[in-house]
Amino acid sequence: MRYLKINNWNKWQSYRADRGQPPWIKIHRCVMRNPEWVELTDAERGQLVSLWLLAADNNGLIPESPSLIQKLCFMSSPLKLNKFKELGFVCQDDANVTSDGRQHDQPEKRREEKRREEKNKKEPMEIILPLWLSEELWESFIDHRESLKPKMTNQAEKLNLNKLIKLKEGGYDYEEIINTTIANGWKGFFKPNGKPKKQAIEDPNVAAGVYSEVTARNIKILSNMKFEGER
Repeated sequence: MRYLKINNWNKWQSYRADRGQPPWIKIHRCVMRNPEWVELTDAERGQLVSLWLLAADNNGLIPESPSLIQKLCFMSSPLKLNKFKELGFVCQDDANVTSDGRQHDQPEKRREEKRREEKNKKEPMEIILPLWLSEELWESFIDHRESLKPKMTNQAEKLNLNKLIKLKEGGYDYEEIINTTIANGWKGFFKPNGKPKKQAIEDPNVAAGVYSEVTARNIKILSNMKFEGER
């Protein structure tokens, strides 16, 4: 099918490409001062607005056939298409011949792609720092990683944090590990050479920062205590 196009359609109309056919069109107030608009009769202005509404279904394109346009726009009087061409409201489409099915399939295709993107899009994992790890120290590592390529993903941050927790659980100084990583320009944490400086932490909840060593000791004491009625 051959098409005509509305002049300056993209200049006066703006839509999200991924949302398919728009529910509205814009009619700018400056059109009232347009000499070509003033030259039109009231009925012709109504026809022109109908053309704009029709063009919104096809990214500024309308069929070249006046009789088809009349049917699509429910016009009761003959379409003044030649006058609209002469005044520059409508012109020949550069593509000239376009598949009707392809044009109308495009919005649906874009919607399908958008739905697929939304389905595949994952919410970023929430990073919860252990009680023993200060935000300031961790942010210094994040800033360091941001300066390297490739950028650290949310998943990579989580993996690095888990590795740091394991190293601390093994008795290694986590602050020294972070500072050494930054100083050497490394992308992640490594087990230091030599023996750990501190005794390994037996309680994984302490290592993970769920609660402190004092709380862990109190829980252990309470679990070993026998209260009245339990003897």
